[in-house]
Amino acid sequence: MATDAMATASTSLDGPVTVQSTTTGASVMAASAGEPTVAVELTPARPRFSWFERFHKALVLPVVGLGVLLNGLGIAAGRDGSESRSIELVWLGIALIYLVAGGRLFNPRCDARDRLRDALALGVGLTLCRTVAEIRGFDQFDELLHIRTATDLMHSGVLFSHNPLLPASARYPGLELLTDAVAQLTGLSLTLSGAVVILFARTLTIWALFVLVERLSGSAYAAGVGVVVYCASPQYYLFNSQFSYQSLAIGLMFAVLALAVATRTPPPPPAPTRTATPTKAAAPPESLAQETRTDATTTDATTADGNTADGTAPGGIPADESPGDVPSAGRSKSVRPPAAVVVAPVLGLAALATSHHLTSWLAVGILALWTLSVRRFSRDPARAGWATWLFLPGLGAMVLWSVWSGPMIGEYLAPIFEDAFGQLAGVVGGSNSSRKLFSGNGGPVTPQWERGAIILWSLLWLGAILPLLRWFPRWRHQASDRYMFRILFALGLSYPCILVGRVSPKTAEFTTRFSTFIFIGLALVVGMLGARFMSAHPAKRTTAVVTLAAMLPFLGGIVLGSPDWQRSTGPYLVSADARSVDRFALQAARWARDNLPAGSVLACDRVNGAVFAARGGVWVTSGLSGGTNVGPLYFGPHFGRYEQGILARNKVDYLVVDQRLAKSLPRIGVYVAPGEAEPGTRITHEALAKYDRVPGSVRVYDNGPIRIYSVVGLWRGKPSIATPTTTAQR
Repeated sequence: MATDAMATASTSLDGPVTVQSTTTGASVMAASAGEPTVAVELTPARPRFSWFERFHKALVLPVVGLGVLLNGLGIAAGRDGSESRSIELVWLGIALIYLVAGGRLFNPRCDARDRLRDALALGVGLTLCRTVAEIRGFDQFDELLHIRTATDLMHSGVLFSHNPLLPASARYPGLELLTDAVAQLTGLSLTLSGAVVILFARTLTIWALFVLVERLSGSAYAAGVGVVVYCASPQYYLFNSQFSYQSLAIGLMFAVLALAVATRTPPPPPAPTRTATPTKAAAPPESLAQETRTDATTTDATTADGNTADGTAPGGIPADESPGDVPSAGRSKSVRPPAAVVVAPVLGLAALATSHHLTSWLAVGILALWTLSVRRFSRDPARAGWATWLFLPGLGAMVLWSVWSGPMIGEYLAPIFEDAFGQLAGVVGGSNSSRKLFSGNGGPVTPQWERGAIILWSLLWLGAILPLLRWFPRWRHQASDRYMFRILFALGLSYPCILVGRVSPKTAEFTTRFSTFIFIGLALVVGMLGARFMSAHPAKRTTAVVTLAAMLPFLGGIVLGSPDWQRSTGPYLVSADARSVDRFALQAARWARDNLPAGSVLACDRVNGAVFAARGGVWVTSGLSGGTNVGPLYFGPHFGRYEQGILARNKVDYLVVDQRLAKSLPRIGVYVAPGEAEPGTRITHEALAKYDRVPGSVRVYDNGPIRIYSVVGLWRGKPSIATPTTTAQR
């Protein structure tokens, strides 16, 4: 077997494979019985780096900065009209960041501190790529919805003001509260304050994930590989980099889980012993003698019972978590941990409960399973007390906040689940056609290399699950917290649900968003798998081969999460989130803010509705968050009683008509809201022009592509209250 000055190897026919971190003194044992194995110290106590490794280390931050710069140049090129150049530069920037930071994380010759730095460089570098794309302002659809809540909070100072398009945002204002605090303390604009908050959230996410995986696996190498795996999740690059409440909530959830498994409470005081009578002194039972431990030192020397002197089994595993741990009838009652130990994660849970609904529910669910397992099977009363006192406040905060927001959250989430499961049932039953792979609504077909990246991405994780099933019985006993390990392992095994969910648009959206949490488990188990593999193949060329081989699947995760037109910039596209937000939409929104009467209700398409609500501060109705779907107003060449009833039920004062909607099918799947028309139905120019012919409809604004009509006279039968027609400068 090849060796070098940076790694020492010894061969044994029956010994276990050990991947050891000298900074933590913990090890991951990952070998199957009867198999020739190799023990390799991946982080020597005094590493001697070659000139190339020192050069590579010094290049990480500058090259990550270069990747961000290339991404910014690509965004600028797209805004100048060169969409193909924009896509190329964006991909080049992402690839550079991965190669330099990800390559370091695959290198076994780094210490834990360097691995954490490189992990942050990878995760935050990818976030900065999205930050430079939005330096002029947040323009993704979900971001605009949260900008409305943040703007209302900053201007009024009142919490829980109603958001016309996303009521849940106002009920979970953690993101907006933190953004407002940054703006008040620093004097930064809302956009820059929001960017600071998102960078903080992503930094917290990567740090907490690294600590979580390192604590459970005992290997900083596994933690670094886990960060690479998580950055390859479909939601990481685009969706979870947005100014959205889930972006902050994910960081808080990861931090709570990391603190839950990393915090060690002090052992309970020893119980008073009774003086035995000198006569008929019975020897203590063998089981009781085995439970006696000492915590006086922190050396790795083992005691007579096979445990280390600090009360842990060899390899950094707590002795009370050794294989074969069973409930004891005489178990001590749980011990209440010190308040200082509980306060940080409890505050994190409280912040999480007020930041995002589904993320807080999932976090409390994981803690509930963990607490029940610890109390049922662990013999450590301090640990059982720690789990209980962490879980109960989190459960209380989540329940109270969810009950208070219950009706509104139910109205918001119920349609999402109904549509997703309805489409899935339709595909299974044959009433609906399945979703076409590698194609979108009204958009180009996915390029061949991106198809290959998606396929490799899918096969890689499926292939990783098979050996994990084999090694799980051994790993579950050797993890520092085998109860949390089991929960996260099971979460990672649900990965095939992501692939199954691709059969219909709504289930694809649902499962892709849930991949954010599935990849926590994959990051843990694939990180441990990578540590085991690298321990057997520590040669320098192995690092290069693994880095290059993993590059295409890494890019495949980004491709699966967002198409090219979402990651780049270019000309206007129909109903394409940020690609539909241009100067004409912003001009119309500002005009509406400055000229329309207070309290006016506007009917808009999907993207213009978000722009008018966020940038214009007006009240928008579209059917996305209750009320009657206004989508049918844009279909059909004639205006009749049906359309009149829609205007009356929504009490619409003004109708926003974007003439460009007739250019193509919507990229996002709908022009206005789900249920607007039969799938595949296009809006026509004739249908949009009908409001120039209908008596009682008055055009009050026109900047070329976008027109605003006063439609009060169409349903109230009264003269229009609108201002005279205005034609904006083109």
